[in-house]
Amino acid sequence: MEAFNQKLFLWINASADAPSWLIESGRFLAEWPLIMAALLALLTLPIHRQQAPLIIVRVGCTLALALTVAYLFRYNFEHARPFVMGLGRTLTDHAATSSFPSIHMTLVLATGFPLLLIAATRATGGMILFLAAFVAWARIYLGVHFPFDMLGALVISLLAALIVQRLPLKKLLPARFSS
Repeated sequence: MEAFNQKLFLWINASADAPSWLIESGRFLAEWPLIMAALLALLTLPIHRQQAPLIIVRVGCTLALALTVAYLFRYNFEHARPFVMGLGRTLTDHAATSSFPSIHMTLVLATGFPLLLIAATRATGGMILFLAAFVAWARIYLGVHFPFDMLGALVISLLAALIVQRLPLKKLLPARFSS
């Protein structure tokens, strides 16, 4: 599996002759979709005022659970980043921390999945998940993550959203808030 992960990384990672506009696009897409995802999530609140408390609780709990699990993996199962292994080309500065799972990807996905699971915010959730695809490509393209780091973030975030959705959180909210 690791050989496949590395081979896929090398296929996506920027080549030596990568154009500067694509590298700069990668740098933009590695960071800005996180802010865009947060803004999209916040914009759902005034649009869906009646469900705002449910949205806040679900997104907040999903983020908390997904990030907790992601950091537990990071601190307990060391996986070197591509540049630490001398693999590929690195085009952005990054600390040599464990790469699995991607925290950037976890943040975006753990914001998007709970919104996707609420009928009223499904479109916003879909837009955020669309942004996540760009984050995944950019972090690999720039040489700071492997594809499986992105897959790990996806699995962790999706499971966190599904677990949070099943929690009886609506019982904590006034009756007029529904999913």
